[in-house]
Amino acid sequence: MKKLVMLIPDILNSKGNVRIWSAGCSNGAEPFTLAILISELFGDNYPDSVDILATDIDPDNNFEDFFRYGIYDKDRLNRIPEDVCRKYFHGNEDNSGNVVLNDSIIERVEFMRHDLLSGNLPGGFFDIIICKNVLLHFNESEQSEIVSLIYNSMNDNGLFVTEQTHRLPDEWDDHFVRIFPDARIYRKFSEI
Repeated sequence: MKKLVMLIPDILNSKGNVRIWSAGCSNGAEPFTLAILISELFGDNYPDSVDILATDIDPDNNFEDFFRYGIYDKDRLNRIPEDVCRKYFHGNEDNSGNVVLNDSIIERVEFMRHDLLSGNLPGGFFDIIICKNVLLHFNESEQSEIVSLIYNSMNDNGLFVTEQTHRLPDEWDDHFVRIFPDARIYRKFSEI
């Protein structure tokens, strides 16, 4: 994710804004981590021109409260450096052992219910689309449908990020180029 964040200043310099979609975001850990990394990169100058949309189908209404209140089990943060935890999280008032994400990060991420198999774009076009630990839950045909939706939701030269262990469906190999040998970050080919 750090490699991806390091590309954001270049996109800002060339376009003036960055639209990011975290597709299949579950409880928001990924888009909130992204917002924290962007905050770390820019410090007090977090650009207002970076928009993060987080979507999930959320059929049981499990995730919306994470985006509204940012309450997480403290044990889930064990991979985050202690100084980063102190900077972006604080204790929950109910003394439950949970931690609460700072409003400054919660406000950076918009949550919306969206079904990746609906064929509907979630609104506008994106410069970066993250779809990690999602495609492996679908069969090959559904994966291809989702990658098609993602491709059609991307701006020219947009970036697509998948989990490290997942390959793109074969029919999509010539639509993207992998830009790092050690990360599944792909750039969209604008002309096929």
